[in-house]
Amino acid sequence: MLQDLTDLIGFEIQATDKPAGKVHDIYIDDVLWTVRHVAISDAGGLGTQLASVEPDALGALDPGRHHLHVTKPQDEIAGGPSVSIDPPASHQQGHPGDPNLRSIRELAGYKVLGVDGALGTIDGFIADVEDWKIHFVVVAEIGAAARKVLVGPGLINEVLLGAKAVHLELDQTHFAKSPPYDPSHPIERVEDVVLAASVGI
Repeated sequence: MLQDLTDLIGFEIQATDKPAGKVHDIYIDDVLWTVRHVAISDAGGLGTQLASVEPDALGALDPGRHHLHVTKPQDEIAGGPSVSIDPPASHQQGHPGDPNLRSIRELAGYKVLGVDGALGTIDGFIADVEDWKIHFVVVAEIGAAARKVLVGPGLINEVLLGAKAVHLELDQTHFAKSPPYDPSHPIERVEDVVLAASVGI
């Protein structure tokens, strides 16, 4: 199943024995373009620290009920590692950490800069929830058209935290010719998607 990760924010975590908080954020690797951690709020009760769950512990997704199942009991989730052990780059505040670990809550809304000017803003990240690999980045186009376009994450070559922007190896002409993406029509298969062409194609 392909799913926009930004839509999972706020989903209720269903542990093997009881509810265990809600999805607060999702941390991704901007080199491998995979999910590294799911940050869970209130796993041990209201106001408890953010817990961290890795993809191999994630179970079934129920979009209709806004539930994400985890293959661990509630006390194991709450007593597991905190997200403070491995925070995303935007939360490292000068402390050593993985510079390629990103928060999707942070990245959503970042400006997307092409090789010859602004293209739009980041609107989502579409991943396969079987392996939690990100296949597409959703870009909301600037201007009157206000379309949404899918691009391959590999076209992002730089993330600028201070400027809240990403650089994309794509020019405005190719981007403008890219087919629109309609979120109301779920993507059935990765291979059916026509992506924005890279520069020089």
